Amino acid sequence: MNKNNDSWTELFKEVIFHSNTITNEIFTSLTNGLPLEVYKSNKRSKSTVPTWHVFYSGVRILAVDINQYSLLCRFLKMDYMPKSIHRLYGLRPEKWNKSGVHNITFEDSFDAEQVSNILKEHIKIIKEVLLNINTELPKPQLDKNRLKEQYFEDEVIANLNSIAPELELVRRQAVIPFGRIDILCKNRNNNPVVLELKIGNGKVEVIDQINNYLNYFSSKIKIESFGVIIIQESNVQLSELCIENNLKLVVWNKNK
Repeated sequence: MNKNNDSWTELFKEVIFHSNTITNEIFTSLTNGLPLEVYKSNKRSKSTVPTWHVFYSGVRILAVDINQYSLLCRFLKMDYMPKSIHRLYGLRPEKWNKSGVHNITFEDSFDAEQVSNILKEHIKIIKEVLLNINTELPKPQLDKNRLKEQYFEDEVIANLNSIAPELELVRRQAVIPFGRIDILCKNRNNNPVVLELKIGNGKVEVIDQINNYLNYFSSKIKIESFGVIIIQESNVQLSELCIENNLKLVVWNKNK
């Protein structure tokens, strides 16, 4: 393997949401430039399509089903939507869902950009509610587990040198065919370093998860990579498995 290869980082300059370039462009047009976090919840199967959940400041605002050439976008917080949302052609409520969810399907980047403009106003309204600037609307429910993960990631990214010297961030939430890497870095030799974070003391299944990520770099990109599992509480069994699998285990100290 070429340990000095630094061109692999070019693959992660853009998020690839779907292998189909058309669908990827549509979703990129929807989320581009907005302060959003996007997380994949499931893989494609015979009965499902990939679903991505979109968060703003711990509030889940969208669920997006990705089909081969289109997106089905579900608006989860209609109470905080600007009135312009109702002018969207093709917008329809879910009759079976009592929570006021509305759907729209679009097949090109132009439609996605129109929705993106509305999302800017949507985010502004939610921000004003969260900051108590707008007191007419009740505060939206926060996804507490997602916020815990987000704060954990923030802490680790702010203290990468405590994990290894000269560790440099490449991308947060890096999407690869085998899943989503929490934090992707490169070391002083420009080799990929995969950081997988787990709330609490983690589970042994994380070993297979991170090994799949490392196998992607060795088999597809042909470069040596390293894995680090970061947990919040000690786990003797996981520690032993990390040694067997040549992985580094870090028990995170909030005071780092």
